[in-house]
Amino acid sequence: AVYIKTPASPMFRSMGERAARWRGQDQALLAALLHATDRCILQTRIRRLVSQGKIVVVDRWIPSSVVYQGIQGLSRQRVLQINEGVYVPDITILLTCPLSIRAERLRAGQRERRGIMFRAETLQREQRAYSNFARSANGGPIIICDGSEDQDVVCERIRRVILEQSGQLAPQCICEASSGSRAGRRDVERTKTQ
Repeated sequence: AVYIKTPASPMFRSMGERAARWRGQDQALLAALLHATDRCILQTRIRRLVSQGKIVVVDRWIPSSVVYQGIQGLSRQRVLQINEGVYVPDITILLTCPLSIRAERLRAGQRERRGIMFRAETLQREQRAYSNFARSANGGPIIICDGSEDQDVVCERIRRVILEQSGQLAPQCICEASSGSRAGRRDVERTKTQ
């Protein structure tokens, strides 16, 4: 598997910092355009890897823009229109967990940037927006995974879902476990070089 973190384009950081100073619809539109541009740049690499038989795991794609730019006031239809023609994944894995766990993880990771995206009310709006997206998704299927467990357990679950969906693992091999901690990409990165 190949793991790709977005945004990947070097221009994104400086443009993103400028966009952070804008407010409302203008900020949401600029952010949506920047993310879509980044996806357009990445899709060439993704298509090449997929044509080579690689499994590509991308951290955040169009659903993230629908949710985050939606919270900023941009309509779902507008975000999807901006991303028209962008590579649609075979599956989308949506990690869910209780708000209390998400808030704890954000605090632990000291991710209080600009404050707004990590307020309790914003986290609740984000969770509702992701749920709404999952119910009315365009493109490939959305698989909802419990992300509230220990990072290693969640990574293994994601790995097994990806392998099952790609036909490399029989469905009966999917296992469930329980614990508690952070969802992450350690196992995906380990398999990157395999």
